[in-house]
Amino acid sequence: MVAALKGFAYAHLLSFDQYAQINYYLLIVGLGALLVGSGVIVRCHSEMPLLASNEKELSEFVLNVKWFGGVCWLVGLIGLIGYGVLSDAPMLIFLLSLVQVLVFFVFTVDLMVVKSKKRFVEYAKRLLCRNLFIALAGLCVAFVTVNATYAILAEVLVGGILCFKSLMSWLVKMVVPSRTFLLDCLKFVPVTCVGAFMQYVDRVFAAYYLSPKDFSRFSYLSLVVMVALSIQQLINTRVITLLPEICLDNPRAGFRYVVRISFSVCLFLSVALLCLLWLLQSRWFAAEWLEASAGVGAVFLMCAILRSADFYTSYLLVMSQRNKLLAVQLCMLGLFFILSVFYSLIFESGGIFAFVSLMCVGFSVQLLFLIFFSWRASFAKKTI
Repeated sequence: MVAALKGFAYAHLLSFDQYAQINYYLLIVGLGALLVGSGVIVRCHSEMPLLASNEKELSEFVLNVKWFGGVCWLVGLIGLIGYGVLSDAPMLIFLLSLVQVLVFFVFTVDLMVVKSKKRFVEYAKRLLCRNLFIALAGLCVAFVTVNATYAILAEVLVGGILCFKSLMSWLVKMVVPSRTFLLDCLKFVPVTCVGAFMQYVDRVFAAYYLSPKDFSRFSYLSLVVMVALSIQQLINTRVITLLPEICLDNPRAGFRYVVRISFSVCLFLSVALLCLLWLLQSRWFAAEWLEASAGVGAVFLMCAILRSADFYTSYLLVMSQRNKLLAVQLCMLGLFFILSVFYSLIFESGGIFAFVSLMCVGFSVQLLFLIFFSWRASFAKKTI
């Protein structure tokens, strides 16, 4: 909710070109944090709760996780600076974004320590307070200066201040992890990197192929997709908890359960998101620079519903079909790349409507593949 409201508020405080810069920054931070943590965040989920009772082992594990993430961050820093130089992109925003990526990664690891100790109220408070303070800092500066760079700088400074003690402690105590730890982390990198990129695939290609004005419109209307995915992830937290027990007795019952949940969520969101889109485009709430037709709103609604329908990824994971899931993700990554090239070569004159329509084609194909492989997996006699 904080992220969606922040995006909505920035659209009303900044011009379209400044709003585009804010969204380039948010894209780098979101995707960058997932990529930096690609080899270790999954391990944190599974191993931290087992180490929670042993403070010494937990502390050593956290330092190793931060070291691995720090190395990944350095690799990303070199790559993104190289891209920025070659493409003549705004380097200051790139650098500020990368600083925020590192800060966000360190904060996330510390937050997972709290979660592993089952202090869920403290976990929620820390996350909410951080998001609120950062959002308020950026929005206040944007209100005063009407400048995206200053707003980004404010967000990075507040993020760094909130995480300063942890950053200093990590740098002072930094140790190189064992070879076994590194190899175990590297096993998770391919799957999680592809998964992270697929989560932001439409935004990445939009940032690359769309003009700043169209990217601003895309980012503003994508607030409905953000809301849809937030609701989907909230429900999926419960679904993925129940699925193992259901699938253990009857995989086909698990598949039918996922289909019912997916259909119910799509039905609910079709109504809820239609109302939200109407509000976002109405003359009372829309940003001054927004130009959007009913057709554009319709393709964004379709995109949001298609993405929120994916509970089948969880089903495949529960059914131990990770290799098939990775194969689907890799194929879809190739398809989205082809669709984006088609947009650049043939459909660019169609603007944002053509781009989002092509992305809908990609998400439709992806959903059909996931449903098909989930259906095939439901005939398995055992799940593990």
